[in-house]
Amino acid sequence: MSHVFVLYAKSDHKFARQLAVQIEQRGIQVWPVPNAAPSPEDLENARVEGLESATHILGILPADDADITDLLPYCEQALAAKKHVLAIVYHQAAPIPDHLKKCRVIDFEGQFLLAFEELSDALKKTKASTRPLTVEHPPPISKPGLMPIRFPSERCWREDRLRVNYTLPIILTE
Repeated sequence: MSHVFVLYAKSDHKFARQLAVQIEQRGIQVWPVPNAAPSPEDLENARVEGLESATHILGILPADDADITDLLPYCEQALAAKKHVLAIVYHQAAPIPDHLKKCRVIDFEGQFLLAFEELSDALKKTKASTRPLTVEHPPPISKPGLMPIRFPSERCWREDRLRVNYTLPIILTE
């Protein structure tokens, strides 16, 4: 299963969850979405499982030097496996390690929406796996005695306008 994996330190959990939800709303597959309060064991298991099958890695650089040394082996593993690695900076982060300087760095310290658009474009250009945003449902089956499938259009209060029933797409989440 190809997907985007968000690699983060425990201190950056809230930002990682917000970022993952925003990416999912754009139709890009993120797995696993960070849950409410991960235990250290759950975080470690998610990192191991997520890195194996991910095609894109978003590494959120933490402010603490100790946290960044914990994330470096995972970043090195992703780079060695020729995965697309993007470094995310959203606060005064620790200095970027040398082997991550060749990765694209997206700076969220300024305006979130501009940085998110840059991230979204980078993921789409590198062909991150997507899912459809809408689900099309087949038209209802006509049965005698039930309401009609289509209601007739009716005149509005202005004679030159017709009120027509439109079918709108429904956006469903998984």
